[in-house]
Amino acid sequence: MRRKQGYFLIALAVGMVLVLVVVYRYYTGLSAPTTIPANATKVLQVNLRQLEKDIIFDVLGHPLKYIGERKKRADSIQRKIKSLTKGLSIPKALYFYTSDEYPGWYSLAIQLSNRKKFTEFLEESGFHKVMTTDVLVYSQQQFHFYLYEDAFVIGYSKKPLQENCRLLFESKAVLTSQDAIVKVLIHSSSDLTIVSDQGDFITGDFEKGAFKISGKLSDYFDALLLVDRSASADDLFDLSFQLNPRCLEEVRSEDRSFIDDFEKFTHLSVDSILPNLDGRFSFRLSAVGTVFDTIVTYTYDDDFNKVETRSIQRATVPYLGVKMGLKKEVRLIEYFMRKGAIQEIDGKCVFTPIPLYTINATQTENEVVLSIGALNPIQWTQPTKFYWKFRVKDYLEHPLDIPMSSQCKRILTLISELELEVTQENEVRGNIELRNAYRNFLAQLIRP
Repeated sequence: MRRKQGYFLIALAVGMVLVLVVVYRYYTGLSAPTTIPANATKVLQVNLRQLEKDIIFDVLGHPLKYIGERKKRADSIQRKIKSLTKGLSIPKALYFYTSDEYPGWYSLAIQLSNRKKFTEFLEESGFHKVMTTDVLVYSQQQFHFYLYEDAFVIGYSKKPLQENCRLLFESKAVLTSQDAIVKVLIHSSSDLTIVSDQGDFITGDFEKGAFKISGKLSDYFDALLLVDRSASADDLFDLSFQLNPRCLEEVRSEDRSFIDDFEKFTHLSVDSILPNLDGRFSFRLSAVGTVFDTIVTYTYDDDFNKVETRSIQRATVPYLGVKMGLKKEVRLIEYFMRKGAIQEIDGKCVFTPIPLYTINATQTENEVVLSIGALNPIQWTQPTKFYWKFRVKDYLEHPLDIPMSSQCKRILTLISELELEVTQENEVRGNIELRNAYRNFLAQLIRP
């Protein structure tokens, strides 16, 4: 009897210790960050302790998904992970900021426990050294790691900084716990939190079977304007918004690599199109159809007799509609016709730069419409600033014949539906719903 009581007390004590450890590690708030530069305009907080809890609880709830995982990993991947974990000290949270002074996003300094191991990880991951002054920089595409003494900073920008890199580690003026940005961050328990100096506030949480987005944009946010969205619940894809015309002008002044590619493909001038648009845009994909064409080929046999061969070719066709809002008294379709982008075929205006499909083109008083096939009937119209919905699961049942990487296909097959909206009150609501509603969203991305 006493032995049973002893076992019970030991189990109770162990259970209480575990509860205290879990509460202390995962349910105590984050301390205020003390090194965010005072000129930061936006700050992103990534709560690593919350993400760790999401993964650990998923492992405890679904252990069979993780059994043998270490054995299946390649030796090279194991070496990289070992170099990474031994090379740095993992903090409770990561903070990234952007400012008017530095283009791009930068993390606060993260302490290194073994600089040599960490640089080995970067080199094995394909990063190359681009600058060897007092700040060592490793770059790969738009990601950059700045190393100085026993710390590093993660950067995301078009190009790595070429000067004043030391300032990333030695900010003289910083935000304090009394500043509005820091107050919001320390009171947020979400996995991801982004806040701006204008009062914008958005959170993201990895939940069971879904990633939830919520927040509120400030009254200063004017990049999106109110627009009437016409919709059907049966559409596979639905995107509607209206950009502030000021933003259209900014598009023209940005990096023109995309614009150059567009102009080469369509032989149209973006500088001639954008000034005529008022920022309204909508894209609807109602369904994906199938068409069959008979292909006739001729060959000759050994006796030089002509032999006819018929084959049936299957192809998918998107039933879609694209609308672009126009400023008053603009005949954009006439510009398209002069440039040969729209031609009259069998009494209809056809948009020709994409020859795979027959794309009909029309213009009303205030918009240009490009369409293929019949769209679902409009069921309702409601005001919004931005709306995007993609019924991924239904689309993948009959997708378009578009090449897709294995990685992209793996992720899409996990998703059931995506939805994101900015309401007329500037509220932000979003949801990425997975097919499996019983496991954590992040854990499924890591270990499907």
